[in-house]
Amino acid sequence: MSDKQSRAISEKYSPEWFYEIAQTREYVEFDKKAKQLQADFVNQFGTEQLMSLTGKDLLTSLFFNNERNKTNLCYVSFIRKIPSRILSKGTSRAHC
Repeated sequence: MSDKQSRAISEKYSPEWFYEIAQTREYVEFDKKAKQLQADFVNQFGTEQLMSLTGKDLLTSLFFNNERNKTNLCYVSFIRKIPSRILSKGTSRAHC
């Protein structure tokens, strides 16, 4: 790629361009949904929530279980496949 082509791309995809695109309805809705998914995930599997559990409650909150519980971390992370870019810092996918 030549310097001229590189400059043209840099000018087209400026910070202002990205900001304008981010303000479109599609991306505003995506951001709103992502924030809600993140909040729901942290409420259910955040550090404070998991630290409050012990024994069987902790294990069934994290891993697949015989109770057909579809609210455990493995199911939510792998079966529903929540995109990792939505998960907050301090949370991670379980290794089932």
